[in-house]
Amino acid sequence: RIDIVVGDAHIEVKKQQGPLDLVFIDADKEGYLLYLQALLPLLRAGGLIIADNMIRPAPDPAFVRSIPPD
Repeated sequence: RIDIVVGDAHIEVKKQQGPLDLVFIDADKEGYLLYLQALLPLLRAGGLIIADNMIRPAPDPAFVRSIPPD
């Protein structure tokens, strides 16, 4: 099942419940770190987070450092 969440990501991310198998982040780049921090604890073991637009503009280094190694 796929649930598409449309709205203000800063508000909607706080409403999410887990476990999640897949998260696709495609919102304001400045919020990516916040979204990752909010959604990562909800991600099921073996789950996947996809973040859009990671080439231009360059991602926040704090966001990149927050990505778990595996």
